[in-house]
Amino acid sequence: GVVDCLFIDSDGKAVLVDYKTDRLSPEEMQDKALAAKKLISRHGDQLYTYRDMCAEMLGRDIDRLLIYSLALGDIIELT
Repeated sequence: GVVDCLFIDSDGKAVLVDYKTDRLSPEEMQDKALAAKKLISRHGDQLYTYRDMCAEMLGRDIDRLLIYSLALGDIIELT
């Protein structure tokens, strides 16, 4: 895999974003929590691996871990 986007925001926080093109059901499109559950279950392990890898490379923690769902046009934050 390849990290899609990693940046330091204006507050100095390290932010990792992964873009996802998964299709979502009409129900998931209407309920962001339902969509988040699906996307995190599918891609969470990948994102946590990216987080750990990037933190090691940067020598600092990753402050925010985000999925940007192209279907939703919105972000989902992983904790």
